[in-house]
Amino acid sequence: MTYEHNLAFYLRMRGLPEAQVSEAIDEVRAHVMSSGNSAESEFGTAEDYAESFSAVKRRTLGVRVITVAGVLAIGYVIAVFALGALTDVDVRSITGPVLLWPALVVLVVGVLGGFLTDYLRSPPRPRPH
Repeated sequence: MTYEHNLAFYLRMRGLPEAQVSEAIDEVRAHVMSSGNSAESEFGTAEDYAESFSAVKRRTLGVRVITVAGVLAIGYVIAVFALGALTDVDVRSITGPVLLWPALVVLVVGVLGGFLTDYLRSPPRPRPH
C-alpha cells in the first residue's frame, strides 16, 4: 500500500474526522511535491507520523460494523435460549450439534469485515486549490 493509504488508515484509527485526514494527506502531498523527497524520508513511517496527531474518541465505520455484528450475535444467542425455554423449538435441528455456531460466524465475519472496511478505504482525493 502507498504511504498515503497507510497514513489515512492510521489517522482514521486514531479517530480523526475525514476533514482532518484529508487535510493531513494534502499537506503530505504538497510537501513531497515541493521538496522532491519521499514522504517517509520527510515524515517518518505513516504510523509514526499519525501518532503525532492527538487521538479523538470517535468510532470509525469499521468499529460500527463490528458493533452491529456483536449485537446480532448476542441477539441470536438470546433468541436461541428464549426459543428453547418458551417453546418446543430446538434450533439444533437447523444449526446442527453446535448451537452457537451461527453467532460465532457472524462475530468473526463482523470483526474481519470491520477491519477490512477501515483498512481498504482509499485515502481522500486531493482537493483542488
